[in-house]
Amino acid sequence: MVAAMLTKSFPKRLVEARELRGLTQGQLAHKTKTSQVWSCHVERGRRLPSIPGLLKLVKALNISADFLIGHSINNNGKPKTKGKK
Repeated sequence: MVAAMLTKSFPKRLVEARELRGLTQGQLAHKTKTSQVWSCHVERGRRLPSIPGLLKLVKALNISADFLIGHSINNNGKPKTKGKK
């Protein structure tokens, strides 16, 4: 079930983060020391990254893992906040 939830949101968030930083899939692959094929598969939801792979993406994109896995709305690494009453 968790993998199914990640498969829906993770690829879209990864593409958004990569594009906001002006990176191509090839450039992201270079920064993460992975292949462009791997980046493509992850962005299309064909593969989910391992924990080390996720950490490489987080570091390369300077983003929080929470955003990539869907626990945060903001792609700047800040958690969701509730409005004050």
